[in-house]
Amino acid sequence: GGGSGLKQAFDQFARFGKSESQLKEKDIRIESKNVQKLMKEAGVVDGKYTSQLLDNDMARVLGKLTSSGTYTKG
Repeated sequence: GGGSGLKQAFDQFARFGKSESQLKEKDIRIESKNVQKLMKEAGVVDGKYTSQLLDNDMARVLGKLTSSGTYTKG
């Protein structure tokens, strides 16, 4: 279904700029700059929803997830 295309796009952006040793790790984390790039190319970040708003939203969500123990910092 549509989910596989989404995963492929996410994986492509998550892998961008990683070293060979980083790419061999089991869990590759997407970098903030690559989330920005993904969201810009997808049209999510535009004149109304800016990259600064995206940064603020990500910080708020990740802050909640790390403080609840759902997501580890780092």
